[in-house]
Amino acid sequence: MTKKFKGKLCVYCAERPSGSGDHVFAREFFLPKDRDNLPKVPACSECNEAKSKLEHYLASVLPFGGRHKSAKANLETRVPPRLKENRKLCRQLAEETVTVWSEESGKLWVPTIALPIDQASLESLFALIARGLIWYHWRTYLTQEHCVKAFLLTRTKEQLFDQYLLPRAPVKADLGNGTFVYEGVQGEDCPQLSVWRFSAFGGVKLVGDPKAPNEISSRIGVLTAPTHVFRNPELKGLFGVGT
Repeated sequence: MTKKFKGKLCVYCAERPSGSGDHVFAREFFLPKDRDNLPKVPACSECNEAKSKLEHYLASVLPFGGRHKSAKANLETRVPPRLKENRKLCRQLAEETVTVWSEESGKLWVPTIALPIDQASLESLFALIARGLIWYHWRTYLTQEHCVKAFLLTRTKEQLFDQYLLPRAPVKADLGNGTFVYEGVQGEDCPQLSVWRFSAFGGVKLVGDPKAPNEISSRIGVLTAPTHVFRNPELKGLFGVGT
């Protein structure tokens, strides 16, 4: 597999040659039994290293909010070794974790633990994932002339995705029995234009977005397009994105 991807252009920076293949969704997010057929793409060592740091952090935090079939096993078997290696993060989680009331199905409110999470790291990783997937599915590179914007999907943005962007998404995948679920569509006239929607660990609930402090999000959206597209006032108004 290494030779298959070596020497190609890195999908994340589209500048440097790849040294090996990289799993778009890191194997460490999954239980060993759920790691089959994960998307893999060419990546340079610099991008691989930067992406790995994001993955290690989020693989230590996201499982606490897991709601998929493997949630309990993932939290009990995969997270403790990571936190043992990262004492600083372990202390932070212990100090900043609080109990909140969460509304579940049937409008039932139950006490739930809430952990701090770095939203910027979350959005940075999913932006990289989108770069990987647009190459994996359509062999399209995103260069410095293109922008990738990731954001939490509030209720309003979810409705926009449902209504306009992803009614018939040609790409749909469920990796690891709900560990990651995604769907995507590519622009017909512009191959670098794409829209993605992700769910992680069965739909981890995320709150505290400064742009929507009272909203609860359980999915992440990503838009990719030429830079000039993100200067469109209509797009910025709809999604709150821009250059």
